[in-house]
Amino acid sequence: MRAYIIFLSICLGVLTIPDGFFSRDSIIDTTTAASIDIPVIDMAIVKQTPKSDTILAPTIPKEKKLPPSVYIYTPYYTQAPDGDRKLPWSMLCSEANLVLAAYAVKGKTLSKEQFKKEMLAMIPLQEKAFGTYFSIPMHDLKSVYDTIYPDIGKTWILDNPSIDDIKSQLAQGHLVIAPTAGKLLGNPFFING
Repeated sequence: MRAYIIFLSICLGVLTIPDGFFSRDSIIDTTTAASIDIPVIDMAIVKQTPKSDTILAPTIPKEKKLPPSVYIYTPYYTQAPDGDRKLPWSMLCSEANLVLAAYAVKGKTLSKEQFKKEMLAMIPLQEKAFGTYFSIPMHDLKSVYDTIYPDIGKTWILDNPSIDDIKSQLAQGHLVIAPTAGKLLGNPFFING
């Protein structure tokens, strides 16, 4: 069975941690990962993908009934696996999702150390390609994922999906990453502006 990951662009258009959630005034060096021994991947092949290149995902025909529930195993660690919410960990929510999704699709065990190493490896890659690793748009994150994990499976973006679109993808066994605006969802952990 082929593995797929769908990146959703929710109409709110923000990532799990919105800009300004953490103060950027305290940032001295955004290449925090440079001091850690991590592999650096050449990001030259990643280019910004315009929205017009959005791929339409397969859907379940309307006459086919959705199952009452779906279980897709996915490993889980928080974006700050050691409880340290300072940079760079405070800005690695999307990177955490990419690593967790990749290991879910691979069906492989993910240690906390490997999880941290792979998230940190994305920082210099994104800085080279986009000038920052803060709040990278979903279309660009898809290109990061496709560059780092080229052999895992097909990915696509669904712009403004309905709940039924999401259920349809899950029913087909596709892993879904859905960025949301935590404050607009009433998440009490989103403070500071």
